Amino acid sequence: ALYDESLRIPFLARYPRMFGKGKTVDEMVLNVDLAPTLLDLAGVPVPKEMQGASWKGLAAGRKPAKWREAFFAEYYKELGNVPTCYAIRTTTHKLVKYPGRPEWTEVFDLAADPYEIKNLASDAKLTAKLEGELAALVKEVGYTEPKAAAPPKKPAAAPARSVVDTHVHLNEPGRTEWEGVWTGTQAAAAGGAGALV
Repeated sequence: ALYDESLRIPFLARYPRMFGKGKTVDEMVLNVDLAPTLLDLAGVPVPKEMQGASWKGLAAGRKPAKWREAFFAEYYKELGNVPTCYAIRTTTHKLVKYPGRPEWTEVFDLAADPYEIKNLASDAKLTAKLEGELAALVKEVGYTEPKAAAPPKKPAAAPARSVVDTHVHLNEPGRTEWEGVWTGTQAAAAGGAGALV
């Protein structure tokens, strides 16, 4: 979820009065920078509690003396099999952490390995350096690591069933009901009602 293919998103801007035509700026610009930039372009002061920074100067060809060289990223699991993770992405490296799973830690040298193939987490010196930078960013943004998801509980053994047929009709016009056939054992367990599976 935090590989560069999903983190590095091209951003296009057009403002002929200020931004030169056909210019490419290869600096770290984040989605939280959009609001401060629009306020700056409108001549409105940017509230200090607002995250992000205006990239007006970058787009006009002037790099500020202190522009970000790293950013914090998080993917919070919603659906599917991709676990919650968070990371620091610098101009040359990336460290990805998985709450409750230190053995899954990933470290990449993006200059030498732009496709993030070789995990360098065993490089203790590099990992410690990036963990220090990540800790500073975590503090800066006020991030709290989510508790690791508990491993799924082993389900209790289900009673023996001998289902003859079960299926559902969801894609047929006018049919959205479950259909099933119970055997005599299941019908008796359900009080002889013949309930559907």
